[in-house]
Amino acid sequence: MTRPSVRGPGRPSVAAGAVACLLTVTVASILLISGCAHRKDDAHDRIRLKIGVGTGGPQALQLIARLFSFEPLFTTGLDGRAVARLGDKYEWRDGGRALWIHVNPGATFHTGEQVTSSAVAASIEQSIPAHRDTGLSIWLEHLDSIETPSDSEIVLHMRQPDAFALSELGDIEVTDPKGAGTGPFKIQTTTDTSVTTGRYGRYYRGIPPIEEIEIVSYDTQRAAWAAMMRHDINMLQAVNSDAA
Repeated sequence: MTRPSVRGPGRPSVAAGAVACLLTVTVASILLISGCAHRKDDAHDRIRLKIGVGTGGPQALQLIARLFSFEPLFTTGLDGRAVARLGDKYEWRDGGRALWIHVNPGATFHTGEQVTSSAVAASIEQSIPAHRDTGLSIWLEHLDSIETPSDSEIVLHMRQPDAFALSELGDIEVTDPKGAGTGPFKIQTTTDTSVTTGRYGRYYRGIPPIEEIEIVSYDTQRAAWAAMMRHDINMLQAVNSDAA
């Protein structure tokens, strides 16, 4: 099936790099800055992780929670190469004017429904106007049409070769029509000061040992640091001089 032609926005300059940098620092902070690995909730016999955020408010909470709950087709490794996520294979065809992607057959949405090429195509198409409106990404400017020859295959047809297309797919959260994600955790509760996620029992890359992650917002970095020193939280999203 060939979908209607779609066009991406023009390439921006600095804003896209700033957002990519923020995401990289956020992920690195989550992985590397830790007071302890996790805690076991004896009352409920659950392994829980509690992360403190000292800046950014509700927006930062949502950003971090979505890193655990939503996924793109590919991410970019430290060496600059594509790393498989929902897309487990890709191939450039037609002289670099067509990008063929195979969707991981084991991937499911948090509803239990299988991730299909049609759902991926819909997520890409829905993302284009959002990126155009915000101007935050350069973004698939040479995309001409999207084809879904099977439930597990998607082909992006370009008007000309675009070396940025594969990495730009890392900006897209693949969701079902109701907004369900595919990540190892799914968002359960949200308030202005905390977001709680629970592990997804059918995650295609393996069920995580941690059962619940809570992300908690504090007014300042110092307050977040003090909470970790009291063992109220397990780790911090970031540490800077304000924590001292």
